[in-house]
Amino acid sequence: MQTLKLSLLDYKAPSVTNLLSLYQRIQESCVNDGTLQDLEVQLSSTQRQLIIEEIADVYLGYLYDFSIKKKVIVSMVNEVWNTNDQESKLDAVVIADYICDLGREYGVSGQSCFFGRVALPRHGDVATDDGEGGRRISKFVYTGSTVRFLEQIAAAVVVEQPVLLVGETGTGKTTVVQELASTLGKKLHVFNMNQNTDSADLLGGFKPVDLKYLLKPIYGKFRDAFCTMLNPDTTNNKQFLSLLQKCFEQNKIHDFIKCL
Repeated sequence: MQTLKLSLLDYKAPSVTNLLSLYQRIQESCVNDGTLQDLEVQLSSTQRQLIIEEIADVYLGYLYDFSIKKKVIVSMVNEVWNTNDQESKLDAVVIADYICDLGREYGVSGQSCFFGRVALPRHGDVATDDGEGGRRISKFVYTGSTVRFLEQIAAAVVVEQPVLLVGETGTGKTTVVQELASTLGKKLHVFNMNQNTDSADLLGGFKPVDLKYLLKPIYGKFRDAFCTMLNPDTTNNKQFLSLLQKCFEQNKIHDFIKCL
């Protein structure tokens, strides 16, 4: 398998991030739901296939050529999972076909939804299905590929991991995310980026603010109130308003506040 992966033009070396991501996914999909016990030594065929699917998503998700992806999965299953004589053998070709080509079961109920191996809770007052009677109406078509796509995204959403969707314009990347957000009853925040976008646009930043800018509305309201309550045409009042304006324009904040 290592020789096969190294022959790929876009081969990506495993990282600690991938390992931690895989551990978190297995913890969520197999341990937390009771499928896998802490003291369990031998894994059932179902448990092993679940782990293989997580490995394929974490380590092989970037492979767009399904024929190469199948070869890697078959090699991995035969070399890693079919070496113990005491365990039942896995059919590597069937698993590879299921991961890459076959459809998934999916369903939506009032409180939850599931796509393949992943189940998610629904939030808010959302409908359960398409149709009449106040139920949610959607133009999204659930095909084998779209449900597999939804399953991969949902698996990352469960463990709160980021996802990068790569593809040509019009291939359904945004539409699938919009459908998942609509199904879950979540608000989708869209941020359009271009070549001029930087980190400050996403994270925000600090901008220096002139104190004079903050005092401008105070100065305007004070001047209006002063002119309304007192006669601005008298000599003393004219001198005071002139001094107030001078302190404000010359940014003499201390003297300006004393005038107030």
